[in-house]
Amino acid sequence: MVNPPLRAILRLVPYTKALGSYLLRFAAGYVVIAIVFSGWYMATWIYDRDPFANIRTEPSFLDFLYFSVVTITTLGYGDIHPLSTRARILACLEVVLGVGWLTIVFGVIAAIAPRLLARVERDTNP
Repeated sequence: MVNPPLRAILRLVPYTKALGSYLLRFAAGYVVIAIVFSGWYMATWIYDRDPFANIRTEPSFLDFLYFSVVTITTLGYGDIHPLSTRARILACLEVVLGVGWLTIVFGVIAAIAPRLLARVERDTNP
């Protein structure tokens, strides 16, 4: 016999599977945003030549990707931070876009959740 809390968790598995494609698309969009901004940060570094504090002398794309991920997730470790106006504007735009992306995704999931839950219930309860 399965205890009630475990039964409740097991009932979520089909729902999570049904949301899987939406969650993968969300993650892909988030990754694309981070990669695009990484390229822009790298271009800013080439153009301004010192737009970031505490970055290596010859940074790689991974350094900019790291900064982009820390920025888009609003984690903000502070180890690398923008100094130039251009880099600060890019960081602000990335945060707004990242938070906006999260808001849109949660809104879409909230809008489709009742329909998706009804479908899951119909498929799991013959």
